[in-house]
Amino acid sequence: VNFLCGRNSIRGFSLVILLPICSAFSKDCSRETAFVFSVKTIICPKICLGERTYKLVYEISNGTVNSNKGVIRNDTIFDINPDYDYKVIITIVDNNQQTTQQEVSLPICDPIIPTAPLVTSQSICAGEKIQPFTAYTQPQATVDWYSQPQGGTPIFVNSLQFAPSSEGVYYAQAQIGDCRSLARSAARLEIKKTLCPIISIRKIKR
Repeated sequence: VNFLCGRNSIRGFSLVILLPICSAFSKDCSRETAFVFSVKTIICPKICLGERTYKLVYEISNGTVNSNKGVIRNDTIFDINPDYDYKVIITIVDNNQQTTQQEVSLPICDPIIPTAPLVTSQSICAGEKIQPFTAYTQPQATVDWYSQPQGGTPIFVNSLQFAPSSEGVYYAQAQIGDCRSLARSAARLEIKKTLCPIISIRKIKR
């Protein structure tokens, strides 16, 4: 079976083997299921987090499973190294000690790139305290802050909040492991030149 690439997990296929059972007193043969083997899911490695091996979840009845790659625990083959061929050979031994081999192609998985974080700008009056920017991003992601939309060195790292020291435009970029968002989100701090009016409330006695 061949899989196309690109997702976190790939649903699989079923393999059913039928063997003829013949009576000694009749030429008629029935069909008996020797085993049923199903690949339920192939789980891609999280490439951004440095993972390189696959997991394969299967289901078997009337037989046992061996694999030329990885380690089998319960109904899962762990630590499957794709090597150069991106294939794993499954060997199935049924209850009659008959052996069947099935070649499974592993998908070529694309890394899941984080999306650019959501940030909000702020405008304050002269003399007001500068509030930190806050970035909203997906789980497991951290945020680096820059003074330019592309390239450069971050001015603050691994934080969803950043308090600028002066007005200007700042840029937030999400990161999961080794993978960064393709774009940076701009957050603008504007400091008005005039003081904001002071509003006071005075109670009037009746």
